[in-house]
Amino acid sequence: MRLYEHEFGRFTYSYRHRYKLNFSVGAEYAQRKTLFNSTRYTWFQPEGNELFANRPANIESPIPLTAGNAFTTQIGVAYQPWMRYYKFNGERKPENPDSPEFRLNWNAGWTDIGESSTDFHHLEVGFKTAAQIGVRATFNLELEAGTFLSGETVPFADFKHFNGGLTELAPINLTGTYRLLDYYQYSTAESYAGAFAYINFRKLLLTQFPLIRFAGLQENLFVNHLKTEASPH
Repeated sequence: MRLYEHEFGRFTYSYRHRYKLNFSVGAEYAQRKTLFNSTRYTWFQPEGNELFANRPANIESPIPLTAGNAFTTQIGVAYQPWMRYYKFNGERKPENPDSPEFRLNWNAGWTDIGESSTDFHHLEVGFKTAAQIGVRATFNLELEAGTFLSGETVPFADFKHFNGGLTELAPINLTGTYRLLDYYQYSTAESYAGAFAYINFRKLLLTQFPLIRFAGLQENLFVNHLKTEASPH
């Protein structure tokens, strides 16, 4: 994991209409600074490990972290058209919160506002759903695709970054996270597409045995795939 200094002011607003429609808008002005290692001392230094520079390795950008100002805006819409409700004590509640969800996000960087050096438009669409496979399994699916419609100046912090799973103690979402992906290697300012599939089995192999199942052991299947213009497949 690599870090940079980020001093910012941010405005956000979100609105939810009857659980079906979620809308959000935001703007941020930030001053970004590159951080450098000031010491090579470490408490833990097992044999063969070394301290690396605070510079992420990326295929598209040879100099990924640069200092500068950035004024960016964000608009997001998520819609679940088949959401159903029930009433409890006069209050409307969702009956099927995992019904299919469609989302659209637009992020933009604006130049010459407070000496901002960003200049890009990033559009992303997504889809997410979950369904029961009989009584034995639950299937979760998430898809996303996006592109930079214009990318005159896209700082590395504004690239599309993909959630990796290399931090062993960090919580991992069921979908939306690539479990074997380096954090920044395939971050992109070009077009991309990703897919996440997850199946949670009630009984599969070892969980056929009641003692193992009652002990809380679960058997799950994950399939993730990412395609960028720089990825090998």
